[in-house]
Amino acid sequence: MNSLKKSAVFTLVVLPIVFVATIFTCLYQFDLYPPEMMEEAIAQIGSRWLLIAISVVQSVGMVAFCAFVGYLLADKMSLIRPWKPQKRALCLTLAVSFITGIIFSLDYWTFGLGPFKNVPL
Repeated sequence: MNSLKKSAVFTLVVLPIVFVATIFTCLYQFDLYPPEMMEEAIAQIGSRWLLIAISVVQSVGMVAFCAFVGYLLADKMSLIRPWKPQKRALCLTLAVSFITGIIFSLDYWTFGLGPFKNVPL
């Protein structure tokens, strides 16, 4: 397979992940900003879903470009090695990632709902 085709396949594999991740990131970010600011942004754009769609198109476009060009450059410089999953390393990585994800998700309940929740910093 030539390098343009490999780069296109790699880009097409990455894009669905970016699409879903961007939607969830936008939904998360809506809760981070003050409601007045979000209402103003939504009023300028038209709707909440249009704001999400614009963010998705922007993210997918940037990642598509970077993934395509990055794969081409990596292939030209012989940085791409064949990958064979190793069962032990994969299981260890998944276990550590799962445990770390649980610890990081406890951050909200540990620090967000403490006794100093309403104290301005």
